[in-house]
Amino acid sequence: MNQNIISQILSDRSQRLFKDLLKALGLVLDLALGNKQQHSLRVAITSVQTGAILGLQAEELRDLFYAGLLHDLGEICLQDEERQEMLADAHPVSEQLRRHPGVGALICAWIPSLEGTAQLIRQHKERFDGSGYPEGLRGNQISLASQVLALVNELDDFVFLTSPRLDLDPRSRLREVAWRWRGRKVSEEVADAYLEVQSQGAWSTTAFAETHWRSLKLDIVDLAQLIELKEETFVESILRVLASVIDAKHAYTHGHSWRVAAYGRLIARHGGATEVDQTKVYHAGLLHDAGKVAVPASILDKPGALTDDEWALIREHPRKTQLIVQTIKGMEEIADIAGSHHERIDGRGYFMGLAGETIPWGARVLAVADTYDAMCSDRAYRKALPHEVAAEELERFSGKMYDPQVVEVFKKVPKGELEDIRHAELEDIQAF
Repeated sequence: MNQNIISQILSDRSQRLFKDLLKALGLVLDLALGNKQQHSLRVAITSVQTGAILGLQAEELRDLFYAGLLHDLGEICLQDEERQEMLADAHPVSEQLRRHPGVGALICAWIPSLEGTAQLIRQHKERFDGSGYPEGLRGNQISLASQVLALVNELDDFVFLTSPRLDLDPRSRLREVAWRWRGRKVSEEVADAYLEVQSQGAWSTTAFAETHWRSLKLDIVDLAQLIELKEETFVESILRVLASVIDAKHAYTHGHSWRVAAYGRLIARHGGATEVDQTKVYHAGLLHDAGKVAVPASILDKPGALTDDEWALIREHPRKTQLIVQTIKGMEEIADIAGSHHERIDGRGYFMGLAGETIPWGARVLAVADTYDAMCSDRAYRKALPHEVAAEELERFSGKMYDPQVVEVFKKVPKGELEDIRHAELEDIQAF
């Protein structure tokens, strides 16, 4: 096969993987924040369509697409009452609310090639009349792309999160509100472009195909941005952000997903696994709790016993993890490992009731890593246990909950290597 063709195939695969990872991150954000289904993707697509009518260049449209997917990153640091204050468009704006667009921009900047996207996220709460935040910019101080993102995002929230008027369908209501905000929250030019999109028919999440992506030349710009990056670099960066978003869902899991991933990779290495299999365990560990973002924090943080209904919701999270990770093309095996981390070697686990070697080996490793970190971390109902107590518990349930061979490997891992992971300082969303 011609080398150029091979390079093109690899480039296409990397671009697809990059997009799928960021779409998965947008999906996790929507679930964590209680947004309506596909909010982030819908904002991304409508923003790009509006930006194209305004004549934005392909590089700006690429930044706008990813900003649509990730614009809510900073909200993960807000409390529920602060989010309600934001949705109500309350004035004056609290200091924490003023900070969140900047926080989202800083988190976004962890991902290679998204510097322009980060700037759009920083400005997406600014308003044309100067009433926005964090800097109170006005008029042409706010980029057209940021105004587009602001309008599309706020209208998507406004129409679906407030009581709809019975005499208007959603599209009519969108046009009505966009017209009212014209020249106030955004420029007349941006509002008119949005209204044109609504009149000609906005692209839907199912209708936005690769043909649209290519017609806007986004594939060329994407390739130019990613060509100098190693695939493992951007995969690691995006998965680390995903893990931080997952862990930000509730108070006691700061760094949990990263530690489970690191413990899992360490156990796999001491068990003689190849570099490829070690990496699979590590990536699955970063994502293993993705489905937990759909579980209410009141259940996750509950200090007392769970009810049957609450426990049923908890037991569903591995299934949801698997479904989320399966949306990333090329990570199907990672999805199986991550989705099986609560299966038990005796077949009494969940959600599939797998037993013995029918459980993926990587999932058996993560089961030990996950339990060890849970025991060695503070929880709502108890303080962290010492290493020795956690190791004894793993030994006690070897052959019941855990693969005996994996437990034997774990026992041979030097305590110092485990402690290094346990006490590592992480750059994490919760630090903001």
